[in-house]
Amino acid sequence: MKIITLILIACFMFISLSYAETLKVTRYELSPKENPTHYDVGFEVRASNGRLFYISTKVAIDEEKTDKEILQLAYDNLKAQIEPKVAELEGKSPLLKKDFIVKNGKLEFGVEETVIEK
Repeated sequence: MKIITLILIACFMFISLSYAETLKVTRYELSPKENPTHYDVGFEVRASNGRLFYISTKVAIDEEKTDKEILQLAYDNLKAQIEPKVAELEGKSPLLKKDFIVKNGKLEFGVEETVIEK
């Protein structure tokens, strides 16, 4: 019984850790401006390796909903598209599109380290 429990916990941890993203609401507005029929909701999605993309959807105004409910409906509409895109981005190196500078013939990250002496 302990082995089965440990296997289930390990599988759950793998699923949880293999798909991680952060969403930022970047668009949230009634549309069209005159006589609105829906909300346009957009998210910036950031994978754990720093890569990001934008995705949006429409949420119909069919009953009174809170902002949180509208955002949840938008996410539910997009989840099937977000998950494979995040998985694709997670497979890419975090070094792609990273800023480097050349200093004395060597590559360095775009932010210089500062050494503070005591």
